[in-house]
Amino acid sequence: MKQIDHDPQEFSDKRAGWPSTWLIVALVWAGNLYFFSFDWRSMCLGLLTGCILVAWAMDLTGGKIPMSWRSKSSRRTGS
Repeated sequence: MKQIDHDPQEFSDKRAGWPSTWLIVALVWAGNLYFFSFDWRSMCLGLLTGCILVAWAMDLTGGKIPMSWRSKSSRRTGS
């Protein structure tokens, strides 16, 4: 199997774009609530916000499940 070269000093800031993303989501929500009543647009916007929240959480945790969410049996086996 081939080994990929990795520089341990490499700078990687994965979370750089998230504050601007959340700012845009907040502005879109504010505009939606100001200009429109609660309707299908709000439902679609809520779904989109939920998808962005999931993507942010996956980026933050690296796709790993927190230890507090795991069952006691999987903690013992190290899975």
